[in-house]
Amino acid sequence: MDAGRDAGGDVLELALAAERLGLTKEALRKRVKRGTVKSYMADGRRYVVLDTPPGIGQPGRDAGSTPGADVARLQAEVDKLTALLTEVTGERDYLRQAHAAALTRIPQLPEKAESLTPRPWWRRVLGLS
Repeated sequence: MDAGRDAGGDVLELALAAERLGLTKEALRKRVKRGTVKSYMADGRRYVVLDTPPGIGQPGRDAGSTPGADVARLQAEVDKLTALLTEVTGERDYLRQAHAAALTRIPQLPEKAESLTPRPWWRRVLGLS
């Protein structure tokens, strides 16, 4: 009874079910323990019942979609993303130009760091340099 068909869905051994679901065996055991996955023991082995709703066997498809509709939907999404990429690229170029222009308007800092350090208050009050 390695793999079979049950009224509720596919029946697989725990290790095979974990592989199909993309989980570790330990993670699937925890789900069985919590009761979120149906399972039963037979011949000293744990079997997991995988519920498979209609359309699950074909990844990326809805139950009622056709390949032509999928292509049209994906093409529309590609067109939308291409337009968005063009817009964002234009904004990026504008911001780069604005940044470069702002940098040219900022006065250059003096070479000597001493001119940046303020005089102590008592030198200013006494008029000392």
